[in-house]
Amino acid sequence: MRPNRLLSCAIFQIYFEGEQRSQIDSAFVPYDNAEKTTEVLELDVFRRLNGSASVSSLSHWGAVSWRFFEKTGLRGRELVDHIRSNPEVDLWYCNPDPYLEALFPNFWVHGATTHPGLLELASEFFAAANLPGQDLHRIEPSRHFSAANYFVGTPEFWSAYLPFINQALADAESNLSSVSLEKLHNSEADPRHWHHGATYVPFIVERLLPTFLRGPGSQLNIRRYPIPREEAKLNDELRLLRALKDQAVAGESRNLALQWMDRRNRYVKPRCAPAWWAQFGELLNPTEIFF
Repeated sequence: MRPNRLLSCAIFQIYFEGEQRSQIDSAFVPYDNAEKTTEVLELDVFRRLNGSASVSSLSHWGAVSWRFFEKTGLRGRELVDHIRSNPEVDLWYCNPDPYLEALFPNFWVHGATTHPGLLELASEFFAAANLPGQDLHRIEPSRHFSAANYFVGTPEFWSAYLPFINQALADAESNLSSVSLEKLHNSEADPRHWHHGATYVPFIVERLLPTFLRGPGSQLNIRRYPIPREEAKLNDELRLLRALKDQAVAGESRNLALQWMDRRNRYVKPRCAPAWWAQFGELLNPTEIFF
């Protein structure tokens, strides 16, 4: 039985430098993270907040970056209002890049196109952490696409999610080979230095939410908060592709999944470099289909 709390929500906004402090949304709580950044990035903030006096009396809490508005186009008050209007929801999350939901089967496959070797290392990570390797190859519904770790959740969510992530990381550290461990902590995960030379760890952690939601989080009430600015950028074909993929997943229909892949291929191939398609086209079109 959950405690009967009045809705009390705090969303912390992480910043690192003085000039970023001025960009903190007035609906959020400033969180000074200067000189505290670790390899796991936002996860370290979640760990520090969890169980602290700052969140002990809250019904919902979360943390977002100082770039929240830049990435989502949302003001803090909009997000807080969503939460206050739906106090029964255990987890709110988002995807600021909804076009990816139309084009990729899941975020692991997308990650393989931006973080060299991610999928191969993730396969070893899943085996070492005793996680279902099939999750790396599922065709996921759009509602399971989550990016940026912009989570706001109840204590019930955090008390299930953080132990799940901590255990997966601990098991991977214990069971991966020395070669794979070295790769896991290597900054070659970020070849363009878009993430300040991050290792593979945060890119794996941020993609574990669907696996959590099928496991320890399966009984939680979850909802994605909308990103209207980015949704408005989707053209009709992307909307159709996303709907077709979701329909395939809902009905576990191999035929519809193949239709989605074929139509998606005809959309992507003329718009990407031939070398990109040569490298990733096969990955986007698996012969085995999992839902």
